[in-house]
Amino acid sequence: MRILHLPIEIAGQLCVTAQAQKKLGYEASCMTNLHPFGYPSPIDIVLPNRGTYWLKGIDRLSAFFQTAEVFDVYHYYFARTLLPLQIDARYEKLRGKRLVTEFFGSDVRLPDTEAKRNPYYVNSYHESEVNNRKMLRAWADITDGEVIFPDHSFNLFLEPYFNKIHVVGQRIDFSLYTPSYPDSKSKRVRVMHAPSQQAFKGTVHIERAVENLKRKGLEFDYIRVTGLPHNDAMELYKTADLVIDQLCGGSHGVFACEAMALGKPVICYILPELVSGFPEGFPIINANPDTIESVLEEWVQSPTRLHEVGKQSRSYAERVHDVQKIARDLIRIYQKDVPLVSGNVIDWRKGNDRKQALRPC
Repeated sequence: MRILHLPIEIAGQLCVTAQAQKKLGYEASCMTNLHPFGYPSPIDIVLPNRGTYWLKGIDRLSAFFQTAEVFDVYHYYFARTLLPLQIDARYEKLRGKRLVTEFFGSDVRLPDTEAKRNPYYVNSYHESEVNNRKMLRAWADITDGEVIFPDHSFNLFLEPYFNKIHVVGQRIDFSLYTPSYPDSKSKRVRVMHAPSQQAFKGTVHIERAVENLKRKGLEFDYIRVTGLPHNDAMELYKTADLVIDQLCGGSHGVFACEAMALGKPVICYILPELVSGFPEGFPIINANPDTIESVLEEWVQSPTRLHEVGKQSRSYAERVHDVQKIARDLIRIYQKDVPLVSGNVIDWRKGNDRKQALRPC
């Protein structure tokens, strides 16, 4: 089986998956641009990133001709394709190739719908209800109603369009992550936050809480991490006792998985109705903009508990986010080795299927 992962890297997910599938004996390749954070997984086919719209278009067209019909499986990420209007994906479908698409969040979030269920939602990525509904319809047509997503947080958006949702967790290559658990006897807890998008991450609420707690006399260190290459950032995170991901999104991303892989407790806002949908032993500490100060106050004074949750976080990440396990799950999806039941939400992390009622679109 020849597999191509393309065309945009999302926090290292595309290339780390291809590398894991190579280790399983498959001819897997990744084709994408160089990522500004410098994720360690190598790129097999580098997409040039020349400045002008026309030069980028020429590069993408060249990449299409280079890879058209060469692979058996085309795994598209972040609702993107090489060519406009999903021309390349539709062409591969006509040629009988296996197509899958994997969404991650802001690529297809419906902001008007999200704002009704999540009072802390901030549309800082300029998401469009109209455009994203068009995107969902287009991909549902291309994949015959099949999609991959990291958790159940987008079922509300996906179910009207897709009758088969594969819940496949974010991927971590554990050979790159040595755990460094919080010191249970620490006299001064070190808190870290890495805001790739400050409004969405809730940075202003976090730092207001930090200032208030320090005015109260609590002694702890707070570090905002920005602008570092991925490997340098990971080395810095190893020194953390507590990591804060985001307070507004309602679910967690790859950064939380990386922190858990390092053995760190993670604070993140998870919508209350979604918590039970995560695998058993879900260790994330829940907080939102209204509760972050009290949650942070509790945990910076609890080094022993931080150590315990750090160990739980590493164990959970190994069980749920190991790229070697997930690479096998994806092969099963490519081979359509799944129950063919209308309306299935197939949670590979839990090893079960949950039937969901579909709402008409």
